[in-house]
Order: sequence, then C-alpha cells, then structure tokens
Amino acid sequence: MRHARTGMSSSRAFTLIELVISMSVLVIIVVGLAVALNGNGRHPFADADELHALLVRARAEAVTNGQGATLGIAPNAAGGTAVALYAFRPYTGTSPPAPLWTQTFSESVISANGQSSAGIFFDPSGAATTASWTVGQTIATEPACANSVSLTITATFNPSDSAAPLQLDCASGTLQ
Repeated sequence: MRHARTGMSSSRAFTLIELVISMSVLVIIVVGLAVALNGNGRHPFADADELHALLVRARAEAVTNGQGATLGIAPNAAGGTAVALYAFRPYTGTSPPAPLWTQTFSESVISANGQSSAGIFFDPSGAATTASWTVGQTIATEPACANSVSLTITATFNPSDSAAPLQLDCASGTLQ
C-alpha cells in the first residue's frame, strides 16, 4: 500500500530531471533572444578594428607590389558593406583584376568622406587618396586628397550607434 501512494504522488509533481531540462530550454531561448535583439552581437567598434586591419593590409599590398592598390567600398545587397582589395589602381586603360580578398560587413554601413561607394587608392609609397568609385570604373589621374580620408562606420540595426570616424592620413596612408 505504501508503494502505491509513492507512485501516485510522483505522477502529480515534476521530477528533478524535468525541471533541469525545462530551465535549460528556457535559458537557451532567453540567450537567443538577447543576441537577436542586440544585432547578432556585432558592434561598430569591432568593425572599426577590422576595417583598420584591412587598411593596413591594403597599404602593405600597395608598397609590396610596387604598383599600388585599391580598396573598394560598396553597399551590398543585404544592406551592409562589401570591402575588396585590388592589386592595381584603376587608371584609364586598365581593367580590374579579380580582388585579392573581400570582406563583408553585414551589419555595418561604411562610407569614405560621406560616399558609400568609394575607392581608397594607395600609391606604391603607401600614400592614400579617395574618390567616388565603383568596380569597373577608371580614373584619369590620381584624385587629390587635402589631409585625410574620414571613414564612418554605422550599425544597420541601430543607426544612432556608430564608432568614431577613422581618419586616414593621405600623405602617409596610415590612421591618425
């Protein structure tokens, strides 16, 4: 008789295993929602660090190959920005080779001096200039650059959330 009562009371209450599993599922759901509502964990400051590394790599390519390099910045279909490195400068009469690499910033919009489609052109000495540019377009001469190129990174999921603009010194091709 005592055994029958134990079986009856256990069917009315949750077991420890059921409680642990329920709490685990709840925690997974809450963490997933927090990440989804926070822009998948990306932040413009992280993208600024990544863009800084890409600029250093582009300048190094320009100096190493002796012909210069172009860092193309353009909006992508997902609403973010695509950045690609080309081992050439797009003078009239040249055709763009395949990019050496591309990087997609799916949750950030990057602009150079306020232009969302731009080229940052590094000459063989590492100096930089910028102009409105799209892949396939050519330039007759090197664009002038007064002092610096301002690179702005804005989060697509929260436009008011942006990193401080990066300032690329034209003469040295390095960030200030």
